[in-house]
Amino acid sequence: MSAKLEFAVQISSSLCADKVLDKLNQNGISKSDVQICYKTGTVIVKSDLPSSLILNAIEKSGYKAVLKGYGSSNYDVNLGAAVAMLCNSTGHSDSGINGVVRFIQLNENECLVDGTIDGLSPGKHGIHIYECGDLSNGCENIGEHLNFGQTLHGNQTDDPNNRHTGDLGNITANEEGRAIFYFKDKLINVSNLIGRSIGITEHEDDCGRTRINKSEIDGNSGKKMSKLKLYRENITFLRNSSGIWYNPVVFQKYFKSNLFIYKNKIACGIIARSSGLFENSKKICACDGVTLWEERDVPLAGPGRQRKNNN
Repeated sequence: MSAKLEFAVQISSSLCADKVLDKLNQNGISKSDVQICYKTGTVIVKSDLPSSLILNAIEKSGYKAVLKGYGSSNYDVNLGAAVAMLCNSTGHSDSGINGVVRFIQLNENECLVDGTIDGLSPGKHGIHIYECGDLSNGCENIGEHLNFGQTLHGNQTDDPNNRHTGDLGNITANEEGRAIFYFKDKLINVSNLIGRSIGITEHEDDCGRTRINKSEIDGNSGKKMSKLKLYRENITFLRNSSGIWYNPVVFQKYFKSNLFIYKNKIACGIIARSSGLFENSKKICACDGVTLWEERDVPLAGPGRQRKNNN
């Protein structure tokens, strides 16, 4: 099942619309899967491509674009959407990792995971959803992998009896440290994710296959490099930005299944919620007057946003 994405694009004529349509078509998106209204500056795309690739294709036409809504292409009612992001004004990390992960409920039994993360070391890294979203003490209180079935650790493609609910397998970073991923999962549901966390680990997850050390618990995937709490917020606050976050390295000892598990958490990120299709009509933030387009270039909150707005 495909997803449908709603973009705000700075276009003002049919010529602009044709340029956008041509760029999307060059990137493998059929013209029949694109709806453009230049009068409102709206572009609707039905696709199985990651949102970051679609956004880049639109902007190659020469016009700024912002993702406003995301949902299933087969339902008129939004079934749920969530987003987690790592950003310089909303998180902590000493490793320069930043990115956005989106969750879209496509139907009752299928959730889309769409993400782009930068600053990783090249190669595979484990990705998991964790029990809690408590960032009051850094990343100390996010808990274990989300595990409704109390099962052993496994792979995202395993049946529900052989994986944690939050086991999402591995993502792969290229030589530049960027990982773009897009897959569907039949076990997680957006309604159960809000308020929890997603984490990227230092090493590849063995998905419980080796059965040695902590394989059946966390896949021997090492320390968590970034944590992103999930909650609901307006998607126009999201942007692709880079920055460095810092949090002192902390260790905490857990006892589980007669094993002592040491967790070394070095990065945390604040979390946001996303709008479904046609749920976000905002063009100017009522709190500070920052426009939809200015939000691309300012922090989500804090002194950085205020300084930018006052200039």
